[in-house]
Amino acid sequence: GTAGASPPVSLGSYQHTAFQKQDGAPGDLASIAQTADGFLWMTGTKGVTRFDGVTFQAFRPVPGEAFRAAQLNSVFPAEGGGLWIANSDSGPTLLKDGHLRHFDEPKGVVASISSFLADPEGGVWAISPKGLIRFRAGAWEMVEPNTAERSTSRAVFDRTGALWLVGGGRVSVRPRGAPAFLDVSGGPDKPRYIF
Repeated sequence: GTAGASPPVSLGSYQHTAFQKQDGAPGDLASIAQTADGFLWMTGTKGVTRFDGVTFQAFRPVPGEAFRAAQLNSVFPAEGGGLWIANSDSGPTLLKDGHLRHFDEPKGVVASISSFLADPEGGVWAISPKGLIRFRAGAWEMVEPNTAERSTSRAVFDRTGALWLVGGGRVSVRPRGAPAFLDVSGGPDKPRYIF
């Protein structure tokens, strides 16, 4: 071995704390995200729960505001603070400063969100049944609509800022600054995921 080398780290060298439903942890955890203020937010069987590292607190909307569905599918940190929340029945909801703002179908762009992603600058994007959308200047806009030939099911930005899409049995990439997506050949047959 190398002189002065650190011993291998094992899980046994860490402190473990198990949180259960009786501790306030949501049941049937669906999604988890950390916001810029350090809180962990999670969706479970009902609503959204905030965790500060010690205690769980279920988020309760202010009177007159409500989630559009009891079952929430995913949470994602919002650019500039706040939390994006998605369900399978309507457009995304932004939770910011204790208030809910719903984004349904302006101009036919936003529909239910299957996943969120962030670009290298922290901007928020999402995959909807209508295509790849981006939140900019207070509204969602279509970036790459689904067509009969191409539909996006997954997307990811790489370290260079290139945007990769998977869907409809294809892989496409748009290098940073490029005007259009290019099909990538030589990949697997019928790809479904990209990381």
